Amino acid sequence: MLKEYPFKSPIREIGMLRVTQLTNYGIVLLDKLASEEDDSHLSCRDLAQQLELPLSVTAKILKSLTRNGILISHRGINGGYELARPAGSISIGEVVTALEGPLPTSPAVSDCGFHPCDFINRTIHQTLMKISLSDMARTLDLSPKPANAPLTESIFTPDMETDSP
Repeated sequence: MLKEYPFKSPIREIGMLRVTQLTNYGIVLLDKLASEEDDSHLSCRDLAQQLELPLSVTAKILKSLTRNGILISHRGINGGYELARPAGSISIGEVVTALEGPLPTSPAVSDCGFHPCDFINRTIHQTLMKISLSDMARTLDLSPKPANAPLTESIFTPDMETDSP
């Protein structure tokens, strides 16, 4: 039997970790910058055009990633963006936090102050902190796909798959 928790707020107000399309685009942008040659910078406009992303969304993402120390911005004729650190030292957890904000906290539902969503959020975030941008790029093809493109590849590697009945 499931224990009922006396939530004081509606379920939509319970803080759960979110990963929006903004973060998906951010990871694709970072992957593109990671694949560039050393000492090369890409402008916001170039990135938006090459990845077929809206310019305003691309600018918003790049600004946030720069403000959070994941990217470096260079001004001038040869300006643009580059990774602040090697892709292997940038975690997906950092990217999610930079673009989605800090981990949400949930209202306490017991005397000990524990909420199940907090445990789930922390566990997911700890896992994301262990995955680097270069790990993800090696595992997945991060190039953008048309919205109506069918999913043809499994995102699971053979060691991630589980036995199904």
